[in-house]
Amino acid sequence: MSSLPGLLLRIARATNPPEGGAGMMSIIIRRPYAHLKEELCRAFEGQEDLKISVDSRNGERRTSQAPVATECRQADRRSPNE
Repeated sequence: MSSLPGLLLRIARATNPPEGGAGMMSIIIRRPYAHLKEELCRAFEGQEDLKISVDSRNGERRTSQAPVATECRQADRRSPNE
């Protein structure tokens, strides 16, 4: 837990908006660290342009690294004008 202040400091530096302002910023917390969400919410309380959430993915989307055996597309999807 001793590294939490350092983490918060790095996040706080990253949230300073550049010239012209920034859009919405998201902090996504990996599942093993989900217990830190409430603490981060308190640390960034009042920042309207920040969303803190826990990663909700159940696993990797790609099940294998093997290349596709056959091409399924019938034709190129791009029109000749592009």
